[in-house]
Amino acid sequence: WVLKDPRLRFTLGFWLELINNHNCTFILIYRKPWNLWVSMLNKRQIISFKQLKNDERAMQHELLNLLASKNLTAQLMCFDDLLTQPKTEIAKLNKLLGSSLTADDLDLVLDPRLVTKSNSLLSQIKALLIYIKNIARVN
Repeated sequence: WVLKDPRLRFTLGFWLELINNHNCTFILIYRKPWNLWVSMLNKRQIISFKQLKNDERAMQHELLNLLASKNLTAQLMCFDDLLTQPKTEIAKLNKLLGSSLTADDLDLVLDPRLVTKSNSLLSQIKALLIYIKNIARVN
């Protein structure tokens, strides 16, 4: 099963106690900091790029350490790479999971609007303007 929860950093310990995690493969999916920052700003979630990068790095570190402390292994996977290089990333997943997923399988579960939204130049410019406007209010 798959769990997508931005609060996973706080809830993973709870979930690990509920599941038979000896038969689980943990894949921690992250986004490239720039793309995540643009997406957050466009949703009016204002944070500095530096703070976002530091928070994301700390969260990954915490999750990996928690899994390692329980002798569980995890694989990091970049969501942005999955969108831009689906065949390569699906091949990595297949090797890790011993599965035979295809790009068609990804298309069945992926909203195509996600693929270009935060990467478009217009979206990036809009995000920067939102950030500048909100920073100007503070100063």
